Order: sequence, then C-alpha cells, then structure tokens
Amino acid sequence: MYSFLFVTGTVLLFLGIILIFLYSVLNTTAKQNSNTQFGGVIMVGPIPIIFGNSGPATSIAIALGIILFIIAIVFFFFAKK
Repeated sequence: MYSFLFVTGTVLLFLGIILIFLYSVLNTTAKQNSNTQFGGVIMVGPIPIIFGNSGPATSIAIALGIILFIIAIVFFFFAKK
C-alpha cells in the first residue's frame, strides 16, 4: 500500500514538473505583449500561501487554497494511523 502511494506521488510530482516546463516553453513562443495573468497556491502543511498578479487569478487561487486547506484538515484529523 505504501509503495503504491510513493510511486503515485512521485509520478504526480514529475508530471507536474514536466507540465510546468512545457507551459513555460510554449508560453515563450506566444506574443511578448500579451496580458498574462497568474495566481498560485503553495501549501505549507495545511496553511496555504496565495499569490497572484490580478484580481481574477488571485480569486481563483484563494478558492483553490480554501479547498486544499479543508481537504488537508480532513486528512490530518481523520487519517487512521
């Protein structure tokens, strides 16, 4: 069971790194004067750190941060040891 979780987590980690790399490569070929908006969430334990450069992108990041916070709290309190 634990090896399955380890492999799944490792695959998801590398998939995320590959997706970020591909997006950055494809985005550099786009117009240089485009209005790019970004927002993101970094989870430190159950605490989300939210950033963004525009209102809509930051609002989406806040919603994602709240959802991830609730999921983290549920897993922390209801996970069986």
